[in-house]
Amino acid sequence: MKKKLVLSISVVLLLVMVVVACVACTPNADKVEKKLKDKGYSVNVEDISADGSGQYASLGVTKVISASKSEDDYVIVLWFKDSDKLNEAYEKAKAEFDEWKQAYEEMGREFNMKLVKKGKAIVQGSANAVKLVG
Repeated sequence: MKKKLVLSISVVLLLVMVVVACVACTPNADKVEKKLKDKGYSVNVEDISADGSGQYASLGVTKVISASKSEDDYVIVLWFKDSDKLNEAYEKAKAEFDEWKQAYEEMGREFNMKLVKKGKAIVQGSANAVKLVG
């Protein structure tokens, strides 16, 4: 009986740690906005309506931050409400991103862009800007 109790408590603690770790990976929108503004980026924040209308809402996006310093230095962050929509959107974006990268390489041009998944967010933009998001 005592072993079952210890095992049950261990499993619950493990689940709590996993949830905390997943939430900690997702960048906080307010912190991202402040960090980008502090670094001189022009920042636009869009909260997506809960009524399900619009392009982003149909993708499962809840918030969008777009920021730029110049034409070559920008970042877009999309926060998703669930992991399934996030993974689906990321796979589509990754396929398109890889095509762009290959096209740049074939032209002999430098490709200084990144696409990453952070918790429940997708971050895409110039390497320096993506690094700022965390």
